[in-house]
Amino acid sequence: MKRDIFRIFLILIVGFLACLFININGGFAQDSDFIIKYDAAFTIRDNLPPDGDPDDIDDDPSDARFWGLITNSAFQDDEFFLEFDIRNIEPLSSAKFYFFFSKSFPDFDYYPDQTINLTVADYKADGIPDINKFGIGNDFADVLISDIRHIHSIDVTDIINSYINSGISYLGIRLHSPISSIPTTGKPAQLGFAIGNLEIISPAETEELLEIISPDETEELVDILHPTGAVHAISDHHWPLHKKRVRVKISGYVLDELSMAKDEGGTGVSFSFLKINDRKIVLKDDTTNLLDKNGRFNLDVWLRTKKRKVNRIGLYAADTAIEGPNFGLVDSTIVRVPYKMSKKSKHKAKKFKKKSKH
Repeated sequence: MKRDIFRIFLILIVGFLACLFININGGFAQDSDFIIKYDAAFTIRDNLPPDGDPDDIDDDPSDARFWGLITNSAFQDDEFFLEFDIRNIEPLSSAKFYFFFSKSFPDFDYYPDQTINLTVADYKADGIPDINKFGIGNDFADVLISDIRHIHSIDVTDIINSYINSGISYLGIRLHSPISSIPTTGKPAQLGFAIGNLEIISPAETEELLEIISPDETEELVDILHPTGAVHAISDHHWPLHKKRVRVKISGYVLDELSMAKDEGGTGVSFSFLKINDRKIVLKDDTTNLLDKNGRFNLDVWLRTKKRKVNRIGLYAADTAIEGPNFGLVDSTIVRVPYKMSKKSKHKAKKFKKKSKH
């Protein structure tokens, strides 16, 4: 029952994020010039037994049979393709591919320590779904996925500039061969695609933002995005007794590039804190600043060991926008603190085991 409720909630969240992505034109990224949505998106399937010869294609997300699936199993291989029209685009200063997923197998909520490694390839495209594109392209990136709620990004600046200089009209991106960390073979593994777009920044736009525009003029830019960054947590490599405390090292960074341009320096962050379970640790406010000049932070916290306990850590931050700081969740992670039973507990367990034999 709880699992079904979570699935419904996740579908609603994905739908909301999809609308948000389209309406704000680049809400997943900083300093965007414009967003390119895909012209074609489709899954090509190699059915049982997978032999490298594709059997079916699904290019209709409104009546999806297996559209959006990326699968690596003994029963089928699914590869997902996105094609972007890059005609009439000049060479770029920056281009990123932003994407996230709606589901996974293994399910990260039930196997939070597991990961899926996804391979990404680029290819010369034409904007037309075609079953013969199965296996096409050159692998250029691997993405390690441990949470389908996380938005991933890949820098594709050099690839797009190369395509533009070669006169290629469409960029194709192929997502394939997911590998699970659970079984030794890496199979089965599956992801469900949700949203993906290109964020483009032209050289002229970057130069305006960072060098040419005066502070008064940059204040006219509408900033609706909160800071970006990351948080990581590592526990000490020893095994304390059950319900005892252990040190956890937390590190990461937080920045807001548009606010940095407006402020002509700093980190672009006015307020930031970590939320560890129900506890809040301030990283920056009017009286505290644990961020260095590059927005990095390192600190130790003490957490109690407990069987199957998952400690959830969230990084929150606000920028320095004069019209009203943009605040939100920047990144999150989890950490499991190792533990072991005390000798007393083990002794009691043995005694109980002996009694149970009689």
